Amino acid sequence: METFEKLVPALRDELERQGRDPSTFPMSKRVYIAIDDDTERARRRLCEWFGHNYDDPAMAEQVAVWGPAEHCFEYVDRLIAAGATHLLFNPVFDYAEHIEALRPYLPVEV
Repeated sequence: METFEKLVPALRDELERQGRDPSTFPMSKRVYIAIDDDTERARRRLCEWFGHNYDDPAMAEQVAVWGPAEHCFEYVDRLIAAGATHLLFNPVFDYAEHIEALRPYLPVEV
């Protein structure tokens, strides 16, 4: 999160320096997410998934958000406040449940 919050202003400044309108440049962020009231279970499942798919369980700690919906939504709201204009939600399990939970953030009906 902190990296994204720092890089967005730098990217906007560089776009302006290059004569480009920053408002026309999508600020994208992939959000690996695990919504679960059991925070430890969500973290464990993410670590297992990242270990299996990237051979790096610790990657979950660096690039994912997990826990109760309120915590995850606060994270998403911070991304938006930091300038994210395009979010790619990537739940790695319980897909249908995540789609339902994320519905307020989805621009189209799914």
